[in-house]
Amino acid sequence: MDRVNNSAWVKNVSLERVNNSAWVKNVSLERVNNSAWVKNVSLERVNNSAWVKNVSLERVNNSAWVKNVSLERVNNSAWVKNVSLERVNNSAWVKNVSLDWVNNSAWVKNVSLERVNNSAWVKNVSLDRMNNSA
Repeated sequence: MDRVNNSAWVKNVSLERVNNSAWVKNVSLERVNNSAWVKNVSLERVNNSAWVKNVSLERVNNSAWVKNVSLERVNNSAWVKNVSLERVNNSAWVKNVSLDWVNNSAWVKNVSLERVNNSAWVKNVSLDRMNNSA
């Protein structure tokens, strides 16, 4: 599906079903002029568990970039790993956010937030939870 002028492009969509499980792989959506790009989206389902991997969203001009988002679910446990968000001009950067869930326990590790110009930096925050203890 191609649209031009205030356009949205959806290219290279692959959907596979095996044993009533659905995969959506390699979805590329591009918009130009006040544009947002969502590229290389991979969603995999195995035994009613869902993975969303390698999501790249780029915006240009008063831009925010969210790159390399990895979400993994195993046995109804969710991981959100390697989240990178970058903003430029009166910018705030949140980089390398790692959230791990194991047996309903949550880890938030290596949070880095940087702001420039009237800046505050919060870097390398580590919060560990084990057995619902913080």
